Amino acid sequence: MGEQPTINQRELWLLAEKCASLSFELLGFYEVADGQIQHRSAGSGMFVAPCQGITARHVVNDLHRVSPEWTDEVRRKERSGYFYLPYHGLAFQIFDINEPNRAAEWGVTRVWMDTVTDAASLELAPGNPEARIMMDRMRPLFPTWSLLPPPVGATVVLVGQHRDQSAPGEAVPERATYRIMPALVTENFEREHDRGMYNFPGYFVNVDVPHGMSGGAVFWEGRFCGLISGGLGGSTYIASLWPMCLTKFESPNLGILNREITLEKMFDTGQLKAVDWNRVKGLISYATERDRCIPLLRSPDGFPLDCE
Repeated sequence: MGEQPTINQRELWLLAEKCASLSFELLGFYEVADGQIQHRSAGSGMFVAPCQGITARHVVNDLHRVSPEWTDEVRRKERSGYFYLPYHGLAFQIFDINEPNRAAEWGVTRVWMDTVTDAASLELAPGNPEARIMMDRMRPLFPTWSLLPPPVGATVVLVGQHRDQSAPGEAVPERATYRIMPALVTENFEREHDRGMYNFPGYFVNVDVPHGMSGGAVFWEGRFCGLISGGLGGSTYIASLWPMCLTKFESPNLGILNREITLEKMFDTGQLKAVDWNRVKGLISYATERDRCIPLLRSPDGFPLDCE
C-alpha cells in the first residue's frame, strides 16, 4: 500500500474542529422558467479573514455551468474585466460540528480570479443569523499561512465540505459531508507540473479526494499551506499559495473610494499572517512565456528559491 501519513489523533481532532468553523461549500443558484430554483454544488473553500474566503479558480468556473445556456456567455465576459453574473452564489458553512446540516449562509458578493494559479478570492456577506454569529466565532480561528509548500514526505491534512453526487436529472442531495484526510507529500513542483493541466506551482499528495473537495484547504503542522486542485492517477495536486501574493483586488463600483490592494500588502500590514513571509517578501514576480503569465520565486541573486 505505500507509506502512510502519521499524525497525532488529538491534533487531528483539534484541527478538524477548528476547520469546521472555517470551511464552506460553494453553490450556485438560478431561477428556471417555471419559477423553481435550481442549484449546483461546485466545491469547497475556507474563510481566511473577516468576510473573505479562498477557493480554487476552477471551482468558481464550475459555477458558470449552473445553467448550460449561460455558460458560453459568461466565459466570454471573463475577458472583459468586472461584470455581474446572471445567477447568485452562496457559501454554506457548518454552524456546529455536531449538527453538520445546520448551516450559516453567506452570499458571494465579489470574486477575484487569480490568473497564474488555481485560486480565487471571495468576498462573502452574512445571509442569516447563524452567519452573523459565525463572524464573531471565527475571529480567533483564522489560520496562519505557510506560503512555501511542505517538503516531500511531510504529513498534511486536506479539508473539504462536499455532497454526494446525484444521478443525472436529480436534485442536489440535501446532505453535505465534512471531511478531513491526512496524506503524504510525494512530489513538489516549484514552477509547474510537467504534464496535464496543472501548469502552476504545486505538489502531489498520495490520496484521491471525492468530488466537491476541490477548493478546500490543506494544512501542514497546523498552518494553511495549499488549495486542493484536482486528481491524477490516484494522487491529488495541491496549488501552492505563494503565487497568490500579487493577486490584485479592486472594487470599481465604489468609484473614487476604490483602491487596489494585493495579498502581498495584506501580509505586509499584518491583516494576514504567514510564518515564511519574510523569506518570500519581495521575491515573487511574473514572467510571460508562450503568451501566458508564469509566477516566479527568485532569490536576491536571481536564482530560483529553494522551496524546501
